[in-house]
Amino acid sequence: MGNPVATGRKLTEVSIITPCFNEVGNVVQLLDQLTRSLDGAQIDWEVIFVDDDSPDGTAAEVRAQAEHDPRIRCIQRKTARGLASAVIWGLQSAHGNICVVMDADLQHDASIIPDMVQAVRDGSDIAIGVRYDSHNSTAKLAGLSSGWRNRLSRYGNRILNRLLGQQLNDPLSGFFAIRRDVADSSLARLSGEGFKILFDLLYHNRNSKVAQIHFQFSQRAYGESKLEPVVIWHLYCDVASKVLRYAISARFIGFATVGVFGAAIHFSTLFLLLFAGLDFWACQLVATLTAMVNNFLINNILTYSDRRLFGRNLLVGLAYYGAASAVGIIANVGVASYLFTQEGGSTVVSSLSGVFVELIWRYTFASRVIWNRPGRNPSG
Repeated sequence: MGNPVATGRKLTEVSIITPCFNEVGNVVQLLDQLTRSLDGAQIDWEVIFVDDDSPDGTAAEVRAQAEHDPRIRCIQRKTARGLASAVIWGLQSAHGNICVVMDADLQHDASIIPDMVQAVRDGSDIAIGVRYDSHNSTAKLAGLSSGWRNRLSRYGNRILNRLLGQQLNDPLSGFFAIRRDVADSSLARLSGEGFKILFDLLYHNRNSKVAQIHFQFSQRAYGESKLEPVVIWHLYCDVASKVLRYAISARFIGFATVGVFGAAIHFSTLFLLLFAGLDFWACQLVATLTAMVNNFLINNILTYSDRRLFGRNLLVGLAYYGAASAVGIIANVGVASYLFTQEGGSTVVSSLSGVFVELIWRYTFASRVIWNRPGRNPSG
């Protein structure tokens, strides 16, 4: 079933799109903030909660509130997962000619939405809610829990700004307003993976006029926080894919990178056990199994975070991954041996060809069999 598309209703001016997962305790307070901010500014608005089937009853709470206010809508996604794809669903369902994306965790200041809307009215394509102090670009980000996260954010922004060709304080903000036509023209090109949808939109609209509105980033009041390592991982994969002009998908880059980590773990384990005096066959067996399990678990947490396996499914997935790895090794050796002996290929080329065939096989099997459907937890 495809994503929803808005039809048959008169456009409102502003649509608030709020991806959520386990935010039942924040729904009423967020609605109160939106009502005070937008009604006070005499803005015609609606809010769309895109819920990834939260087990805490977030969708039920939104629907209960919608009984008293027709401006409130809920999209409860039973299969699709992830923050970026949730925003895309919301954009396609929105009735407004200005779309505002914000989190449901109360860390984004709803009182600046009228300023963001006015910036778009005045000609900006995108208005970003910026977490930095406007007079100190090196100031600590309010709401971020540690110094290393602030340093990482600053250095990361410098790299991203090089790709964007703009000097933006916070190109990874999850709080922004965008003109409807700019969003519509970008939808087909968005990856729908990961967390940082704003960066994807900015990348595909590098000549856009951007306004920056500063706000105080608050501490989370209730619900589940985003996992920073997962965010960083998806951002790395996304940037790498963009640098390669999408010749390689972000997910494949992640899968291949995990494979490199696995190789390092394999040889580290192998030499450690050899140093301990074990027979080579035993060392090789333990090293191979250790690397395989490590690759599976890291891919489950990072590469396929939007399809993560739990409980019994995790064990079944590991068994399938082991079987796929065994077939991949056979294919690796077969292809490398054929190229070396029958085609007169060089040692390096033959070996790398075998590794490439194994990688493609394992990635295809993993994506289509092991992690072939969204998991219970969203990626954002």
